[in-house]
Amino acid sequence: MANLVDFIAASGTSVSGYIESDVAKRCGTCKYYVKDGMCNNKVVLRDPKVPKAGTAGYKKVNARTGCCDEWEAS
Repeated sequence: MANLVDFIAASGTSVSGYIESDVAKRCGTCKYYVKDGMCNNKVVLRDPKVPKAGTAGYKKVNARTGCCDEWEAS
């Protein structure tokens, strides 16, 4: 049986699994988090449902509540 974090991540966008919810893993603790709410993960960058940050091609993410299937500890 999948735990709650796995279930929440599985309900995100179809490309990267990005979701904004109260999850244990989050963008702000990920190695792909750049700064000021920006992500440079290659899968997230291809995800049309994650908004563009408008800076150097990054995507806009929420450092406190955002997470995706590509999360890796920083």
